[in-house]
Amino acid sequence: VRNNTNSSSAMGETSQKQRKCISLWDPSSSVTILVPRISRDDNTMSMNAVYCSTGVTCNPFEIKALLEVLDYREEFQSWVIENPDAANATVIQKLRTLSSSYRKAVYGCLTSWQAPTAGKEKKFLSEFKSPVAMELLTCMSAVMHLSQIFLLPYPNTTAVRNINGEEEISLLSNTMPGSLTADTVRYLRAHHLPHKLNALRSNDDVDDDKELCETFEEMLSSDQPEYWGVMTENEFSPFWKLVRSLVLRGCLKDAWDVLSHHSSRSNNREGFLHLRAILLSAPLPGGREDKFDYGFQIFSESNDDEEEDLIIGDIPYNAYEEWGCTSRHATFENHNNDGGGKAAGLRSAKSFYATWSNHVRIVMESGLKGGLLYRIPELRWAVFNVISGSTDSFDGWAEALCAELLYVHPMIRPEDICIRTQVAMDLYGDKNDENFYVNMLILSIMKMDAGCAIDALHKFGGGSSAALPTTLTALFCDLLVLAGCIPKKIVTSSTIGKMKDDDGILNRKIINLRKYLFLSAAWACEACFRATDDEDDEVGVRFASRVLMLEGTSQARSALLEILGRCMPASDAEATAWLSLVASSLSVAGDDLSEISSLIALSRARHYLENSQPGGAAFWMLRGAEAENCHLSAKKCTNNSRGIATIKLGAYCVQLASDLLKSVVSPTTMEETLVTNRLLIAQEVVRSIGQDDAISTSIDGITMSAFSFLCNVTDLCSALLQQKYRDVGSKICSCLVDRPAEDAVTTTLPLAHPTFWLDLFSVAYNILKTDELIADQEQKPSFDVDGIHILMTRLKLLESSFHGDNEFFRGQYNDEIKSIDNTQRQLGGSCIDSLFTFPEMRLLLERGLMRAFVERNSYRKLAAVADKKQKFKEASAFHAPSLLGGLEESIDLLLGPPPYAI
Repeated sequence: VRNNTNSSSAMGETSQKQRKCISLWDPSSSVTILVPRISRDDNTMSMNAVYCSTGVTCNPFEIKALLEVLDYREEFQSWVIENPDAANATVIQKLRTLSSSYRKAVYGCLTSWQAPTAGKEKKFLSEFKSPVAMELLTCMSAVMHLSQIFLLPYPNTTAVRNINGEEEISLLSNTMPGSLTADTVRYLRAHHLPHKLNALRSNDDVDDDKELCETFEEMLSSDQPEYWGVMTENEFSPFWKLVRSLVLRGCLKDAWDVLSHHSSRSNNREGFLHLRAILLSAPLPGGREDKFDYGFQIFSESNDDEEEDLIIGDIPYNAYEEWGCTSRHATFENHNNDGGGKAAGLRSAKSFYATWSNHVRIVMESGLKGGLLYRIPELRWAVFNVISGSTDSFDGWAEALCAELLYVHPMIRPEDICIRTQVAMDLYGDKNDENFYVNMLILSIMKMDAGCAIDALHKFGGGSSAALPTTLTALFCDLLVLAGCIPKKIVTSSTIGKMKDDDGILNRKIINLRKYLFLSAAWACEACFRATDDEDDEVGVRFASRVLMLEGTSQARSALLEILGRCMPASDAEATAWLSLVASSLSVAGDDLSEISSLIALSRARHYLENSQPGGAAFWMLRGAEAENCHLSAKKCTNNSRGIATIKLGAYCVQLASDLLKSVVSPTTMEETLVTNRLLIAQEVVRSIGQDDAISTSIDGITMSAFSFLCNVTDLCSALLQQKYRDVGSKICSCLVDRPAEDAVTTTLPLAHPTFWLDLFSVAYNILKTDELIADQEQKPSFDVDGIHILMTRLKLLESSFHGDNEFFRGQYNDEIKSIDNTQRQLGGSCIDSLFTFPEMRLLLERGLMRAFVERNSYRKLAAVADKKQKFKEASAFHAPSLLGGLEESIDLLLGPPPYAI
């Protein structure tokens, strides 16, 4: 909450007598509260504005992660729409890939956030350093990782098919003993075990990882690293403590890297080669190093040395992959390390592990080659007591559980992992209250309690109004709903006051948890950018729009309309981007979002209208109509549904035509400047719409009729200014002639709505009077016979309207007529102020019909003479003597008599 510093009085000072202040929302902003304050000195009241639209700021790393998680979710939704018949195993694999993608985005955010910076970048990013926020985001990543292991189903690679031929998922792949051991080990190493160099902290008071690495390099560069830092005679050196710590967590490759710096290696080459073979051929679940425990990097180990020396009992170098790892050269894009061992792979892993552990047992009894185990007794404490499972000294429950899964019970059943975890927590865990919640959370998720996972995400940041945590919580809840771990609707019981119904049952409420989380995430996305900078409001709106369109319910659409109503696009590029976003949501949400598209397009049209740019306004109205047509086509609507932008476009065309007609109705009152200005506006709109490709595919017939009416009126006025009365008459008849109707009620309708007939007749009256004045100048009349017949028919209907018959008012684009000002178009009083009376108009039409007949007869006579001459010319050419003479001439004469002159 942020107080307005520009208010007339501060809110901190209160009077001695407490008064109740009434708070109300500011009607101009849905995110502002007005709090009145009454001064006790002068009894004056001042209003303080409290803004509740701002939220937690978002740094560049969170923005990048937010973009990535939304992209991943939209890509998954597009895949689902493109593959409606995908097998269940494929869908489950895609869901697990989506979960890994979310964690990958969070991991990238944390890595960049914690990376050291220098120079200007350090100064810029220093304000974003928040240890608490990074720690909470790390906790969310851990919850998501653990939930992926124990909550999400695993696809069975050997799935059977049911009687309908559909692939079914078997629970075999995640219930076999040892199937989740590798994933659990990776999870423990990634999130619960300390830094692998943490054993060096006891030697020096070092805090950060950089100092630890420097200490590690100093130890290895000494002459005798195994004796470096020894304080007492009975104490193991940091060298051996580090080796033991690495072996306990299964990082045998790192342990060998440390042991290879032992000062006596060159003197005991055979024994060290034997030790190296044992460590680097161990088929441990989860692999022999922890670089890839998050599961979205290339999972492979470097093998610089020759592999021939590593063979122990025919154990392959990569035997650890049989526990559920991906192939050695798989990448995140083509094959994610989502865990879950295969049945055949687990059997192979069990066999390889039994061979390796049996060899370790033999070494414990007889020793290493060259007597190395007796020459260096520290190896027994640091290495062999651990890998043989005979140690009980651990630094925490996570280390104890990890060692047990690696060296004691690697083939543990998945349902027993939570039991062994609880035993490790009881023996080696912390008993304080802070760790109790975390321990119970881990056990609950291991027991497949999906609701506990969502609750934890909400407590670790999902309820903090920060954009990234709230969006992650909503998306992960959505993931669990799609996987069937959480129902779409949750039934809750009210225990407050023990409220019961008439039957004595606690009141229950059905809520859509997914929907509420998505709405919360959308609000947080909008608010965080509003808190950062007012210029970034549109970025927050775009994020919020993407979140709401993923949710897709009617309440989400209402929220999206509310957001767009508060923050309209400020530029054409931004509006285009928003329209593209809404259009792409058709493949994501599949719901009708035409109102949102119309709102975006009409906001830009309003901007151009306010700046007197009619062409731009028409362009954006057409964009709105185009978007509405796309939505209606996607819904396959067969009724005459019309969108707001479509109606507004038709109304705008009708309004322009109406204004243009009113300006040219009477030549005595016509102002040439006004007509010219309105004509230029109409011509700009006609060009803008007519040159657009969407005019023929994106608007309905009614709006097309309105546009055609505007085109005819524009041409009519242009011809009138140029005194081309023949063209004027043609356009008047084009507006009044019957055309096929769009509905099934009437068969034909004129292009012009009946409310414009009087104006068209006024223009016709003027040019008919002009025709009488120039009748002796041998100029063609403005109307032909068909045109006069059209005018007579419409005049009869117009005259009948003043006797109570208004049936002819059923015309096209009635919605457009209702949306413009028709107060001056009541026909009952128009004839009083018009240029003509009905008898005068009928008399003009009769005389005009006479001139039209005379002109047509004259034309027909001239046409008949010209036709006869043409026929004579053709016949003469046909019967002319052939240039070759002879037989061809005789044959031509047989076809008919020679022509005679007319």
